[in-house]
Amino acid sequence: MQGQVDDADVLQGLWFEVWRQLQRIKRPTARLQILICLQTSTSEYAKIIVDFQTSKNVGIPASSDYALICRTDPRRIVNKTKGNRKQALDLLPLAALHLRCLLSRFLKAGEQFVESLQYNSGTGNGSFGFGWQLPVTQITRRTDRGLPPYCDEVDSDTYVLRGFDDLVPLLRPLGDKEWERAPSEVQGDDGESFNVRQYLPRLGALTVRIEQWISREFGDIHWRVISAENVTTVYGEDHISRVFDPEDPESLHPKRTFSWLPSRSWDDRGNATQYMFKREDLQSVDLSKPNEASRYRDTKWLFELVLDYGEHNPTSPTPEEQMTWPCRRDPFSTFRPGFEIRQYRLCQRILMFHNFLDEPGIGVGCLVGSTDFMYRQENPSVFGASESLIGEERGSFIEKATSVSYIRQPVGYDHAKFPPLEFSYSEPLLGTETLNLDLHSLRNLPQGLDGSAVEWVDLYGEGMPGILTKSEGCLIYKPNLGDWVDFAPPIAGFFKGKLGGSWERFQEFRQTPNIDWKDRGLRFLDLTGDSLPDAVFGEGQALTWYQSQVEEGFGEQRRQYMQQDELRAPRLMFADPIELIWLADMTGDGLMDVMRIDRGGIRYWPNLGYGRFGNEIIMSNAPTLGQTEDCIRRNLIRLADLDGSGTTDLVYLGKSGAYAYYNECGNSWQNGIFLEAFPRTDSLAAVHIVDLLGSGTMCLVWSSSLPTDAGTQMRYIDLMGGQKPHLLTRMINNLGTETSYNYAASTKFYQSAKQEGSLGAANQARSSDVPPLLTRHWFHTGQSLVTDTYESKLRKEYYHEPGLTETQHGAMFLVGSTMPQDITTVTGNLIRHELSFEELAQATRALRGSILREEVFAQDASANLQASYDQSPYPYVVNEYRYNVNMLEPHSTETSSQGVLFSAPAEKVKMYYERRLYEVESRFLADPRVEHELTLRVNTHGQPLEALTVSYSRRHLSLEDQQFSSSLSTHYKQSVLATVKSYTNAVSTPTEFRTPL
Repeated sequence: MQGQVDDADVLQGLWFEVWRQLQRIKRPTARLQILICLQTSTSEYAKIIVDFQTSKNVGIPASSDYALICRTDPRRIVNKTKGNRKQALDLLPLAALHLRCLLSRFLKAGEQFVESLQYNSGTGNGSFGFGWQLPVTQITRRTDRGLPPYCDEVDSDTYVLRGFDDLVPLLRPLGDKEWERAPSEVQGDDGESFNVRQYLPRLGALTVRIEQWISREFGDIHWRVISAENVTTVYGEDHISRVFDPEDPESLHPKRTFSWLPSRSWDDRGNATQYMFKREDLQSVDLSKPNEASRYRDTKWLFELVLDYGEHNPTSPTPEEQMTWPCRRDPFSTFRPGFEIRQYRLCQRILMFHNFLDEPGIGVGCLVGSTDFMYRQENPSVFGASESLIGEERGSFIEKATSVSYIRQPVGYDHAKFPPLEFSYSEPLLGTETLNLDLHSLRNLPQGLDGSAVEWVDLYGEGMPGILTKSEGCLIYKPNLGDWVDFAPPIAGFFKGKLGGSWERFQEFRQTPNIDWKDRGLRFLDLTGDSLPDAVFGEGQALTWYQSQVEEGFGEQRRQYMQQDELRAPRLMFADPIELIWLADMTGDGLMDVMRIDRGGIRYWPNLGYGRFGNEIIMSNAPTLGQTEDCIRRNLIRLADLDGSGTTDLVYLGKSGAYAYYNECGNSWQNGIFLEAFPRTDSLAAVHIVDLLGSGTMCLVWSSSLPTDAGTQMRYIDLMGGQKPHLLTRMINNLGTETSYNYAASTKFYQSAKQEGSLGAANQARSSDVPPLLTRHWFHTGQSLVTDTYESKLRKEYYHEPGLTETQHGAMFLVGSTMPQDITTVTGNLIRHELSFEELAQATRALRGSILREEVFAQDASANLQASYDQSPYPYVVNEYRYNVNMLEPHSTETSSQGVLFSAPAEKVKMYYERRLYEVESRFLADPRVEHELTLRVNTHGQPLEALTVSYSRRHLSLEDQQFSSSLSTHYKQSVLATVKSYTNAVSTPTEFRTPL
């Protein structure tokens, strides 16, 4: 076989394999191992690396988003927004640092895969430690707005396909205003019959065909997706490519499937991809630990890419497993799917093998390259760690990544290493200095914050809690904005906060349960995963709860009975003062678990949602609290996430002082750290853990009501020194480049903009010999306004040309984006439709993230040598955008279906000012070169059919230009270019799909 393979060769290019991600014997894990086989007709090849992440680990809370300030040119830094959009940035503030480190060359046929390891400061723990991941497409049930109840018969859950919005069932019109779900098609595959139901992305044009295949005999589900390029991918075709509840009574044909992973894919050019998975097992897992006691190839490929989790020989690896893979020191779990998904392994190497049987010096299983990962290692702890464990107890971090090339020899390999990429992270260094608030901050504050009449509340939702005081029927807050709920009789309701600090009138809840809102057994706990607190009563072996319905009040009573064995379920007695029961997120998955502290240790029952809790988990190395006291006192224990890892840590206020204990991924506790400088506590002192400085890290706040402490009645320790730990701070490539990253809490920029009375922008320093540029962007947030358009709300912030009246200035702006007035069905039919209020909100949501305007200035703050005025307030260029929103399906209450919409560009105006002003009749006016692009019509796939490009004439003719008026005559004439495009017919059959060309 030759080194190059042309298009006519029957092998058609390159095949390679990727091993990834595990599935446990009795339950699926967050990692499954994927075998990828890709065939292409090109002679180029690369390492395509993919990864599967079943759920989002809450590593950094959303309330403490960080901004990035980069010291070097970060060409690989992008912003990951909530809409899952990736956007390259140079100097704008970031919600999270998202760094892509390319580890391999690019492969044309593998463009649908991610070929790089990515770092995101908002991502928690994973197969490559904190922050690092290798994403791959999957279909999963959405959990951020509620845990899935798995009632597929009534479409209770929302499905999400990575890279797209929510999936919505395909509807068909029955008349002018009635719609129904499109009937299922009956198709056969390998002798089995299926009902096939089509879905559409909630936002976006018709660029993909998504089908849900339901077995008519067994009822289990898999998916088939056909892209616009006619690439077909099957998801969850068998058990090994599904993440499902191991306790599902229908285990042979599970109904409680959380995620569907890719099984195989192919296109119409002979390229093929196959995925295989390896189950997780308990090898190298220490089952004697308390936290583990209650848990329960035929085709010959040319290229194999294997993800090594430690089961391959370190010096002469082969594609087959040769060793027992080690367990990581920080195994972790998530329970958001409604069952446990646990991860035990860390990826240590990525190995590339070639299989050319007839090629001299290569043969079968020839190692040609690898990317090796070295993790930060710690000394084995005293409570069970061994040398076979890798990583760190509190979280693993990649320290080095090295690319290695190999040449096979008769015995072994010769190899050469590239210089490694080295990474450094911010350390969780516990602060020790006790500080006092300044006198200005203490003004008008009460003497002591004992929690009875004074509370720490982030009433404005600003990421910084203020002090709320209730006195003689009045609420005093410093400062104030937000919602306030009152359950006091005779009527329960709420006051909604308005901009400026005022409040709307009292609104009564439409539905409230007949309960005593002051009952000691009442707790507010999110049982559904929608971030709304539900009313919960713990009654020992039963749990009674009422689901929160926001402004509607609370739903009907629900009752969940617990098993009597505490190993299987907690005994919830919230009203019992002897029971030391807390609600805390012990695993970092964002759900409040039930935790009990007693002299026997610390244990918790993970929250599975809807009143269900998992088996008891006993944590190792639990602190011995209250050794010299008769019992553990609740008022001496404080729970909070001290280091931003997502898991709840513990502070104990003992007689000798305060001790901090870190939670190690819900498995164990770190040895206590004594806070020597913290003041002693007594009955007149109050202690709270709050983000006092708005830095995203916690402060331990002490306050006293004693008159002798006046002026110093509030003291605090900044536990992390103002620096959030576990963030990437430095990257060295050992080739002469070192990149440093500094972070600042988003609250810093918010408060600065608030004090200035405007929205501020984060600027990056530039070299002194280059004029610094200021670029202003306005994006649509998806907000729906009743009385005006969102665009008109922003116009007062736009650049205003000098010398124009308000009428002239207003005429220069584009009108707001156009909402749909009809429905264009997937078959191309046009149906007149009047938007409901809900559909208007959904149509406006389709515009979120769309850029509305951008302005580019040079902040040189000096007059041009040839101009008699300062040019810095005048822009170089201004671009403004407008969109049309198109509807493919309406919102349907009968089918519980959201509308399907997509936005398409309607107009774009480009104005080139070049910072120049012209003197016209004793006035200085601008005369920009203006280009106007209009898209008149698009098809259902978002492709433009008719468009106009207008170049407007210049407004003024300067004395200088009049000397060359003959040669510049074209600049003073208006021109219009019309474009009409035609496309091929779209292909949409049961087996083929391609958008028009």
